Amino acid sequence: MRKINHRQQSEAKIRRLLESAEKLGMRLYESTLELSESEERFRQIEENMRDVFFIVGIGGKPLHYVSPSYEKIWGRTRQSLYENPHSWMDAIHPPDRAGVDNFLADIPDGGSLEYRILRPDGQNRWIRARTFQVKNPKDGIPRVVGTAEDITERKITEEQLHQSQKLETIGQVAAGVAHELNNPLSTILGFVQSLIRHPGAPDLVEALRTVEREVLRCGELVQDMLAFTRKPADTMSLEKLPKLIDAVLRLVGARAKSSHVALKCSYGENIPPVRVSGNQIQQVVINLCTNALDAMPKGGTLSVESRWAGNDVVLRVSDTGVGMSPEQLGRIFNPFFTTKEIGKGTGLGLSIVREIIANHKGRIEVQSEVGRGTTFQVFLPRGDVS
Repeated sequence: MRKINHRQQSEAKIRRLLESAEKLGMRLYESTLELSESEERFRQIEENMRDVFFIVGIGGKPLHYVSPSYEKIWGRTRQSLYENPHSWMDAIHPPDRAGVDNFLADIPDGGSLEYRILRPDGQNRWIRARTFQVKNPKDGIPRVVGTAEDITERKITEEQLHQSQKLETIGQVAAGVAHELNNPLSTILGFVQSLIRHPGAPDLVEALRTVEREVLRCGELVQDMLAFTRKPADTMSLEKLPKLIDAVLRLVGARAKSSHVALKCSYGENIPPVRVSGNQIQQVVINLCTNALDAMPKGGTLSVESRWAGNDVVLRVSDTGVGMSPEQLGRIFNPFFTTKEIGKGTGLGLSIVREIIANHKGRIEVQSEVGRGTTFQVFLPRGDVS
């Protein structure tokens, strides 16, 4: 009887063990199936993700993972990056290298940066990188997770918008420039006709000097207009803000005169240089000035000033025009918003101005009151301090 009970107990234990083993087997099978499904989902995401996704250690090493999109965007193999985790930097345009180095120095804090790369096939691409720090739940060691997006098409579209807005602005000042050119051309024509009629006139040299002066004046206006419409260079350089303003005011001055607007200009002493794209900053000045002229259909005063305050160089453009309401003031930097009549503006000017200033690490402020006018102030970092 004892033997039978002992055998029954042993058989019961065996059954329980078999049941447990079967349950473990089912759980293992289900886990394996879930892992396989997760791996398949990850593979599909990995293959269809357009942005580069990466996981690296602090300082850029080791490289734990980089997605296949790296090969499509950089034109280099993932294997080469795993072998040398810093090799992606070999493709960065030299002018952008310092900005990337500064970005990497602050990478634990996270952030975003735009820069350019040159692929082995000669293509230039714009990249926008975003990073943030995470900790490995197993060992608590921090890692950097990030993405790198190819924004080349967006940059091309933005540049086309900038150029079209420039052409719109040039169209607004063209009539004034034509008038400004017509005056010296009339003077030149009069002197030339006089010289033809009187070739031996005693004041010949003085007449020729007048012709030379007026021709040079015409040439300056044409060069100013060509410089403004030219596609800007990618690089920035140290520039004197008053010099950039003067070139713009030669274009704007003609329209101001024909619009019965008094143009006042003043510069502070010893204004330090700014590191900028000169063409883009001139676009800012001409946009603010043409907007001011549009706001004074019955005439008024346009004041353009420059000074420096601390680590900033300040541009101030003010008018005595119609001004804006608080509601309008809150929307003026929105793309396609305009206070002008239909057909007299795209509403892109001020949004582009704000974008240009932001790209130069500056800021723009505005004050306005209906019936009293508007004042814009642009603050640009001094270029002679680090």
